[in-house]
Amino acid sequence: MTTLALLVEIVRQDTQTYYLTDHNTDIVFGGRTYRSDIAFTSSSISSGSALNIDNVNLSIALDGSVFRQ
Repeated sequence: MTTLALLVEIVRQDTQTYYLTDHNTDIVFGGRTYRSDIAFTSSSISSGSALNIDNVNLSIALDGSVFRQ
C-alpha cells in the first residue's frame, strides 16, 4: 500500500530546524525524524515542474512546548 505524507522542514532565523509531517506516525527520511505529534494544516501547495514547492502557508497549533526561542 502506498501512502502520501507531507514532510515539512522549518528553519528559524537562528538556524533552529524543525521537521513535521501530517502522517499519523513519525517518519524517518534522509536521516531526519519528521514529527507527527505537532498538529498543522496547509494551504493549497503551488509547485514547479521539478516538484519543488513554490508556495504554501502552514497553520500550526502551538502551546509553547515545541517552538521556543
